[in-house]
Amino acid sequence: MRKSERDDLKRAIRGRITQSPPQLGLVTDFHWAVYGVASAIGFFNVLPVLMREGSVLYVEGTEIDPRIPPLYKKHLYPKPIDIAPDTLFPKPLSFHLTFTPLLCDFFKGLLKTNTHECLFHHVKGYSAHDVIFTFHDAFSGILRISHDVPEDVVKMICTRFDARYSLEATERPDFGVLTKLLNALENG
Repeated sequence: MRKSERDDLKRAIRGRITQSPPQLGLVTDFHWAVYGVASAIGFFNVLPVLMREGSVLYVEGTEIDPRIPPLYKKHLYPKPIDIAPDTLFPKPLSFHLTFTPLLCDFFKGLLKTNTHECLFHHVKGYSAHDVIFTFHDAFSGILRISHDVPEDVVKMICTRFDARYSLEATERPDFGVLTKLLNALENG
């Protein structure tokens, strides 16, 4: 790791620990954890059930194909909130996109000729008032949906994917490991 990369990583860890900028996460004490959502196209088929038009779809990735960002620019949300990316290193590209059903069609079209990793690694949905869902390591991780979303909606999503769900406590960040890593980077 080059010194400049090491410095970037330390800066990202410090930002995460101090929550500057804040990380976008679920704020409800409990959330729906959905296991088994493995189809990207299927995800974009059901996304209009979770999100309202005009809310924001946040996508982030470290391996986004260079041809994709100019396409995202057509859908940029005009006033995104400043948030920390989920990925600490290397620094990812991230985009806040205005959610519409046409945005889902846009992604489904891209997914016909691209893997989702070329488009994003992590995806989240939020509105002016709350976080609707987070999908860290999309299509291999757990789709976490706000407890504010009715259980009937979650059941319908699970039926589409033959997935299972449970109600789980929302964990708050524990910065102990990051603090130890930062100390090791600064003193090692």
